[in-house]
Amino acid sequence: MKKTKLTLFVVGSILIIFLIVTGFNFFAVESKQPDAITTKVEINEEKAVERFVESITYQTVSYQDRSKFDFSEFEKFIEFLETSYPLVHERLDLEVVNDYALMFELPATYHPYGLLEVGDS
Repeated sequence: MKKTKLTLFVVGSILIIFLIVTGFNFFAVESKQPDAITTKVEINEEKAVERFVESITYQTVSYQDRSKFDFSEFEKFIEFLETSYPLVHERLDLEVVNDYALMFELPATYHPYGLLEVGDS
């Protein structure tokens, strides 16, 4: 009986200390996350819908067995992306992974943590 009470006391004490420390950190410690940079972006909804509609016509299906891949569809889709989003291809560094997956990296001059992945890998 004494062991049970002692165990409950220790666990309860640890829980109370945890709650006190967490509460203190929540209210007293300031966030180190940088403030968000707000920008105004204008989106041409008509073009966006047209690009989306065209993009889903490509049958870029991935399989575990690479012999089932239709690489011609992936090549057409990659060409579509290049023509539809020329600024992305101009301003970002592109790495092609496994012949069909595109990985775009935002150079550090734009943002040190920028990374965008398109496709399956």
